[in-house]
Amino acid sequence: MKKEQFLRNIPNMLSIIRLLMVPGFILLFIDGYHKENLIIPLVFFVVAGVTDVIDGYLARRNGWVTRLGKIIDPVADKSMQFAVLICLAAVDFLTWWMILPFFIKELATIIGGAIIIRNRKFVTISKVYGKAAVVMFYVMCGLNMLIFNFRWNYPVFYWIAFGLTVGLAVLAISLYARDYARFLKKEKEDQGQTEEAAPAPEQSETEEPVPDDKG
Repeated sequence: MKKEQFLRNIPNMLSIIRLLMVPGFILLFIDGYHKENLIIPLVFFVVAGVTDVIDGYLARRNGWVTRLGKIIDPVADKSMQFAVLICLAAVDFLTWWMILPFFIKELATIIGGAIIIRNRKFVTISKVYGKAAVVMFYVMCGLNMLIFNFRWNYPVFYWIAFGLTVGLAVLAISLYARDYARFLKKEKEDQGQTEEAAPAPEQSETEEPVPDDKG
């Protein structure tokens, strides 16, 4: 029993490790920036992404989905992504207006998913377009850390990568909003059909006699 419980919590352990890596990434990024070498924080970033893939795979494949995992996994993911964006913007590898679409996408995903999970009691499934946006996000951030001053040394490639990343982020926002709207509409229609199908309250066959005031 203890072994089974330990195995079920492996994805949660990986999520906790990923969450603890966030402050480590920030410190390594600051140190690496002053040395003009961001390879070590890049490795941290990649490892965090790999643990995300592994814990998600294990949880889905083996049914090791827990209430804690539903909360801590997205928290760990978004914390690392936000930390990377803020670090890159702080050193002007990205400007603040550039990272706005990513914040909007992630916040919209978090809020929409939280509303559905809270009210409908199930977990939303990642879509292909959402995963594509995340992959491109990792590529864009990785290039900025792998190639120091990527923005200024390779401006053409930089703007191509940035354009693809933002385009996929905006597409993901739009499609997630469409899916949420369709889901809520279907839920409303199903609720209406359930209410219509419900049997009307039965009336009593015998009614009590009404007293006659004149009697």
